[in-house]
Amino acid sequence: MEPESGGARPGRPLWAGHPGQASDLWWLPLRTLKESWGQTGVSGGRAGASGAVQVGQSPRLSPDYYQKDHEQGYSQQFNLTVQRELPGDLMAEAAYVGNLGHKLPMPDINMNMVPLVNGRGPATQDQRMRPFPQYGNVSQRSPSRANSTYHALNVKVEKRYSHGMNFLTNYTWSKFIDNSSDRNTLGSPAGFQHLELRYLDKALAGSDMRHRWVSSAVYEPPFGRGRKWDIRNPALNAIAGGWGLAAIAELRTGSPYGVNEQTNRSNTFSAGQRSNILRNPQITGDRARGEIVAGYFDTSAFEAPAAGAFGNAGRVAGTGPGKVSIDTSINKRWRIGERFGLQFRGDIYNLPNRPNFANPITARGSGTFGKITSTQNGSTGRQIQLSLRLEF
Repeated sequence: MEPESGGARPGRPLWAGHPGQASDLWWLPLRTLKESWGQTGVSGGRAGASGAVQVGQSPRLSPDYYQKDHEQGYSQQFNLTVQRELPGDLMAEAAYVGNLGHKLPMPDINMNMVPLVNGRGPATQDQRMRPFPQYGNVSQRSPSRANSTYHALNVKVEKRYSHGMNFLTNYTWSKFIDNSSDRNTLGSPAGFQHLELRYLDKALAGSDMRHRWVSSAVYEPPFGRGRKWDIRNPALNAIAGGWGLAAIAELRTGSPYGVNEQTNRSNTFSAGQRSNILRNPQITGDRARGEIVAGYFDTSAFEAPAAGAFGNAGRVAGTGPGKVSIDTSINKRWRIGERFGLQFRGDIYNLPNRPNFANPITARGSGTFGKITSTQNGSTGRQIQLSLRLEF
C-alpha cells in the first residue's frame, strides 16, 4: 500500500529537523522519507540531521506530519418536524433528525506499520520490516478519514406555565454509527487496528444511546398569598403558603464497549489488536448489583488471536450500564415588609441514591477484565444541600 504523501510547509527548510525532536518534522512528507532514506539507510548529512538511523539500528525519532491539502470535514443535516397544539396549554412535537458526517478528523494514525500478507502480520515483530525502518512511528496528525451516521426519532411534550405548573418531557430513539471513535466519546469501543483493516472499523459509535428520556417540571402549589387559594392569615401563610417544587430526571440506555488485547501480538507496530469473540458475551437475567460489578459480561466469550493475527471481534461487543438520574428541589419564600424577602431552598441530587456505573474494563488479559471499577463522570451518592437567602 502506497503511504500518503504530504507537503513541505512553505517558508521552512525541508531538512530543518533535529535528532530526537519529532515536532521539527511535522511537515515532512512520507514520500520524501521514502525517497530520501530508501530501505538501506544512510549516515551523516541530511539523514543524521533529520534523526534517521541506519537500518537495523534502534530508531531515535518518531516524526509526525499533517497531510498536504488537509481536507476539511463536513456534515449534512436534515430533519422533519410536526407540531400540534393540544388542550390544557400542551404542545406535542415529533421529529426525525439525521446527521451524516464525512471526512471527519480522527485520532493520529501511525503510517509506519508492517504491511500485512494475506491479512496477517509476521510471526515476530521486526523493525526492519517497516516501510520506514529508520524511524519509529510516523504519525499522520488528525487524518480526515472518519465518517458517521446518525438517525433519530425525537418526541417532545411541553406544558406552558399555567395553573402553577410547567413541564417538558423528551424521548429520543436513535442510532449512531461511525468508523472511528472521537476523543470525547461516552463509551469505549475498541480502537483502530491496522491501516489495511480500516474496512472493519464501522460499528456503533461510542456516544450511541439507543433510548434516552429526559423530563423536567416546576410546580407551585395553589396555597398562599396571591395564589388560587389565598391565605389571609399571616401566620398560616408563613407556614403553608409560598412553596415551590421542581424536579429533573434522566433515564437512558448504556453506551457501547469493545474488547482489545492487553498485549498486542500482531507484530506490526499497530495501534491495537482486538480479541477473538466466540459467542454473545451478554449475561441475561436478573443479577444482584455485586454480581454485575464483579463480572459485567462473559469474559470466557473472548480469546486471544494467534501471533500475527487480528481478532474477529468488531469495535463494539456490547452495551454498558445505563443511567438513572433524578434531582429534586423544594423552596419557600417569605416577605418581610416591603423591602426584604427570605428564601429557603433544599436541593436533593441523585434522589434514589443509585450508582451509575461506568463501562467495564475491556482489556483482555487484565486482572480486572470484565469488571466495573468506577462510576460515570458526574455520578455521586445522594447529596442534600440546604440554603437560606436574604433578598433586598
